[in-house]
Amino acid sequence: MRGRKVRSCGLEPGQIETEEDCLSLARNSDEILIRSLSRENEELALAWAREFVTKGRALERNYALCGPGDGDSAEVLMKDSASEFKFYASGRRHCSSMLATLELRKRQDLLLGYALAPLLPHEERIDMQVNMHPAAMPPLVLVVATPRLARDLQRRNDSQNDVKTFCHRVEVAKDRIIGWPSDRLAVLAEHSSVFYDLMSDGVIEQVFSREAFQAHGHWLRYLHFTTEGSGDHKEVLRFSFTLPPRERMAELSKLMSAAMHFIDAVGTYKLKPEQRARAEKLRKDVAACEWRKQDDRRREEAEERRTAKKKEELEKLKRLTPAAREKAEARKQKVDAKRQIKSRIKVM
Repeated sequence: MRGRKVRSCGLEPGQIETEEDCLSLARNSDEILIRSLSRENEELALAWAREFVTKGRALERNYALCGPGDGDSAEVLMKDSASEFKFYASGRRHCSSMLATLELRKRQDLLLGYALAPLLPHEERIDMQVNMHPAAMPPLVLVVATPRLARDLQRRNDSQNDVKTFCHRVEVAKDRIIGWPSDRLAVLAEHSSVFYDLMSDGVIEQVFSREAFQAHGHWLRYLHFTTEGSGDHKEVLRFSFTLPPRERMAELSKLMSAAMHFIDAVGTYKLKPEQRARAEKLRKDVAACEWRKQDDRRREEAEERRTAKKKEELEKLKRLTPAAREKAEARKQKVDAKRQIKSRIKVM
């Protein structure tokens, strides 16, 4: 059935004949807008890939295999969703693989991407996880992060919170690292000496001096090096950077180069004998404490099961007739007596 004619949508009379045509046009316009916004994310991801993955760039120089196969930047990226892209690389000394995840704004979601953006800000970022060879990394935990993210890492209460378990706050000595941006970066370390040893003069000059940090380092969210990771890979280096706009993607170059430097620095680093002894003792203590906690939990769960079973048995007895209840209680006494005898024999 034809609807009434309308003169709307900014078109001339006669261009749209029905309300249905107007709604169809609006729907098509929304689809075009969503596709256009999704392409913005693709262009941002490709800008990162062109800057760091194409021939002669930082990642292509450092890894034998970039992406699922050979090809240009469009082929090395894996698109998980309209707002998430991944890049895989392998074939480098000291590590087995690297996975980079680009987390972008949900531009295709008009509500989350734009309407609620001022209330729910989303920082576009790249998170890289480098899986180190176990033999290439001594026991350590080190974090360099913005103060807010450092606090968040310390406050986590999950069982895998290596930062809370192993790290303490390090106040960077001004005479050891001149110009360190203490107001912008917090350091959490198991051994403060590891932090100073890994921060070479070249990295400080390129990224962490006050001038370099203003120009390039401010894109850093955190570095997290640990041998206490969860899952299949325990020895990992994690790097998290805020993504610049497409036209300024080159500003990440110093941080990306620093990430490659840290792979080699950690892969060749050796703890002093007394440091290694303290690290291994601490891990044994933590493992023993965790075992005791798990044992306590198992005991509590077993006690809860016994209590629940006893309650269930009492409920069953209440529903029996007096004669049946008396027989059931007699059987239970015999069973309990046999169990006590067996327990005495085991003790003897």
